[in-house]
Amino acid sequence: MNHHQLSESITSFLTDRLLDESHFLVGVKVAADLRRVSVMLDGDAGVDVDFCAKISREIGEQLELVEEVPAYVLEVSSAGADAPMKILRQFPKHIGRHLQVRLKSGLEDVKGELLSVQGEELILRSFTAVNKKTKTKSPEGESPITIPFNEIEYARVIIQM
Repeated sequence: MNHHQLSESITSFLTDRLLDESHFLVGVKVAADLRRVSVMLDGDAGVDVDFCAKISREIGEQLELVEEVPAYVLEVSSAGADAPMKILRQFPKHIGRHLQVRLKSGLEDVKGELLSVQGEELILRSFTAVNKKTKTKSPEGESPITIPFNEIEYARVIIQM
């Protein structure tokens, strides 16, 4: 078994048998030597430590049954406030928060308040868009902007003090 196969196996186990309707998988990473397995979860209302511990026990029991897996380190965690959001389902719970959105074009980052998620589009009240090549900033937008989810590389919540 290689790391891709193990990652796919863990993904299937989680989505088919372990995760309820309010929790979802953000990603699974398995080291090439199979010695480190990292699972990142999220939930519509967040993920608590007890849920991560339960999932960790269940995955650990399954990994013990796979003879090809050597001694390993298993890490199950929730997507923290500073973790990049890459799945559309992660966005609705952040409505009203300020985001930094990295576009796939790589040319600019958009900063703004997430007003809503409509279908597969984010609606933001833009603060600034910074063009990476020219380093110029566009002025704060007065009307909301729409960003199709398929144009987003990732987004982060801007932690405000």
